[in-house]
Formats: sequence, structure tokens, C-alpha cells
Amino acid sequence: MGEITDLRSIDSVWYRKPFGFSQTYGFLESIQDPVQRSIVDKEIHDVLNGLCFLLHDKFWINHPISIHAARIKPYQLSIAKRIGLPMPDTLITSDPDAARQFCLEAPTVFKPVSVSSLDLDDTGYMIETTLMTDELIDSLELIKSQPIILQRFIRKTSELRVTCIGKQIFVARQIPQETMPRAVDWRSLQESGSRYVIDYTLPEDIERKVRSLLTSLGLGFAAIDFAIDEIGDLYFLEANPNGQWLGYTDEIGLPAAAHMARCLVEKNLL
Repeated sequence: MGEITDLRSIDSVWYRKPFGFSQTYGFLESIQDPVQRSIVDKEIHDVLNGLCFLLHDKFWINHPISIHAARIKPYQLSIAKRIGLPMPDTLITSDPDAARQFCLEAPTVFKPVSVSSLDLDDTGYMIETTLMTDELIDSLELIKSQPIILQRFIRKTSELRVTCIGKQIFVARQIPQETMPRAVDWRSLQESGSRYVIDYTLPEDIERKVRSLLTSLGLGFAAIDFAIDEIGDLYFLEANPNGQWLGYTDEIGLPAAAHMARCLVEKNLL
């Protein structure tokens, strides 16, 4: 028998991992039929979403409504641009001719609009940021049925993972090992250990705009990525309202976890 919790006893909620709930807690382990698994998974998530709305008046980091809005890349990028965060030139389109012209003007990368990872038949797939080669440019007719994000390629020397919790900002600078080839998508560097991480302080203007971005998106937490290019300029890449952060902050001794706990206990974005 599971533990019974009175919802009236809940004061604050951390919506840490909103996706894969059924798999994480083993609800689907005994179900083999893919249709039944899909139905059970949806039912469980609808119950979970119902609890979120029943607890709407509690303290949240972050409420799923805010998470959903912030994850919509065209919306997020437009707000970041309006605020004045430096960004690579960006095109979101399903027009092959417009995409082709954009790619031919300067080195360009492809990014998915929303889905960066996908689970199919218990197998996980990652859709990485990809440099547009001649072969990929020749295949752009395929985007007629699926909009994509194209951005100017930044020749970066390092990346920043900016962890925002309440009013506090913790920044880790990720630098690849000198012997590593330059990668386009740096998520693999953390997995392979082919980088080192140091503390970093954002320029005051960038920090102010980061705070404005969180306020505009209605978020109490976000993990934000910046690229630093070869001359030291910063470029905003994306804000993840449920991004990974503990591995970065713990590695260099930043007290992000303690601050998250304090915000939840005191029910305030400190």
C-alpha cells in the first residue's frame, strides 16, 4: 500500500522531472502491450497534472503552465531578443528556399523546435545541434512538413551553464580539453568527461537581462546556456525550465542545491 498524503499539508512543490514519470517510478514495468502502456502512461500523467492544478495556490518551482510556455522555442527566443540578450541570427521556417538561402550566407546549425530527445520502444534518441553540411542543405525539401530552427554557427571556446534559482545565479564555465576536437553540441563533453568546469561571473548587463528573462517567462528556476566565442563575446542559446544543473554546480562547489532547498522551505524566491 502506498503512502497517503493530505494535499492540504503541502506548502511548496518542486516540479523537478515532469517527463518520464511513469517510467521513472516503474508504473509500466509489468505492461508489455504498447497500446496499454501508452494508455496507462497518459492516465498517470493526467492524474499528475490534475494534482498540479489542485495545488495551484501553493509555492511552485516551476508550475507546469510556466514550464510549458517557456519550452516553446519561438516564444522563448522572441522574449530573449526583445530583452536584448545577444543571440546568433536565427530563422524558424518550413520554407526550403528560405532555409537554403540562410544556410548559404554563412555557417549554420540546425536545432529542433522542441524535441531534443525522444524515447521509442524503450530506446532513447538524442537530436543534437548539427552543423549544416552541403548534403543536409540539399535535403532541405524535407522541412516542408516540419519547421526547424536554423542559427548562425558560433565558433565557441567555452559554454556557460547559468543556473538561476530564485534571485540567485550560479554560473559554471565548461571548457573542453585541449586535445578534444571542436564539437558542435557540447552535451557529449559532460558525459565523456572531456572537459573541465570553472566558476564564472556574468557581466552585469547580461545578468540583469537574464533576471528579466526569468521574470518574463514566469520562472523561479531555469538552466540557461550561453556560448563564448573566440573573441570573448557571449551568445544566448536557450533557457531550459527543467534543465540539468547539479552536476555543474556541485563540481565547483557552488551552493545551488542548498539555495533550492531554502527557497522551497521558506516558500519564497530568495
